Amino acid sequence: MKVRQTGAALAGILILIAVQPACHKESREEILKENILAGNPNRVVTISKSDTNVSNPCEVDFPVVFLRTNKNHTIAWGAADHDFWVVFPTGSPVGTNSFKILEGKEAGPFKITPTSPTGYFMYAIYDSDPNSIPAPTPCKLATEDHDTGVNIKR
Repeated sequence: MKVRQTGAALAGILILIAVQPACHKESREEILKENILAGNPNRVVTISKSDTNVSNPCEVDFPVVFLRTNKNHTIAWGAADHDFWVVFPTGSPVGTNSFKILEGKEAGPFKITPTSPTGYFMYAIYDSDPNSIPAPTPCKLATEDHDTGVNIKR
């Protein structure tokens, strides 16, 4: 009888071990590696609210994006949990210096073409309309440790 119980328990464990890989979820790093290293030309930067007790009330999941004009890369921004505005204070590689992203939506994709300007383009993020009076403070400054930028190369 003990042999039967031990055999049944062992069979149950083997079934669990065999089924576990099928339940594997890809980590964020695996997804990024798959998209970037596999030659996927589409980049999506997700903006979300962060804890209100920090100096930056919003954050991005893909802080500095590297794009190549000769590979037809595109970039989009998504708003996870709030409406956000992206503002390029000193020039833009995407054809507009500012745009709004609605909560749960994406702005873009914006095409990076061979005629797009190259270089490093910092951008600020606002959680309210930057054209309001009085002008709001960005929830993430463009100059903040180069934490929000698009690097365009040929």
